[in-house]
Amino acid sequence: MPLKQHHNTELLKDRRTTNDKIVKINLFRFISRENQIRL
Repeated sequence: MPLKQHHNTELLKDRRTTNDKIVKINLFRFISRENQIRL
């Protein structure tokens, strides 16, 4: 049982990391688009 719990925690951590990456990429794209409009 603890093993499964640990596995789930790792999965959650991975998912959170992936979400952070996606958010950063989207933010970067948004900023790039804003800069292009300004130029």
